[in-house]
Amino acid sequence: MKTRPNYTKFKKSHLRRPTAQSNRRHVIRSGEYALKSLENGYLTSAQIETVYGSLNRKLKQYSTDNQASMKKRLTFIWVRVFPDVPYTTTGTESRMGKGKGNATEWLSTVQRGQIMFEFSRVPEVALSNLVKYITARLPIRAKLVRYNHIG
Repeated sequence: MKTRPNYTKFKKSHLRRPTAQSNRRHVIRSGEYALKSLENGYLTSAQIETVYGSLNRKLKQYSTDNQASMKKRLTFIWVRVFPDVPYTTTGTESRMGKGKGNATEWLSTVQRGQIMFEFSRVPEVALSNLVKYITARLPIRAKLVRYNHIG
């Protein structure tokens, strides 16, 4: 999984503060279920990887032995956030002035109502435990959203 963009026009940027509610990324596109943010905030690339790995680990537990022997991917996970904002820091013992520091990590801005992760083929009984397990690893509040199929 990529933890930073391959190319950026500028090495450093201002830190955008997500303030408004998301009106573009609030619809489930691929999966049956999704994690939707309830507040504005930031996700680091390490946090995104942690949640993705935790989802993989937990969803693997819920698959049955018969299905696992078929060597197929049973559950699908889509990550809808990408860390594209550099977060810069200067050294702890550096004096005031002397310019902006180097990019130490990459952040993804998350707006209220934005879909962060999508997944499918999950048993209904496992959903409540899964959401508690995943939201404990996120720095912002999130809830489970189900895809409404009309038709």
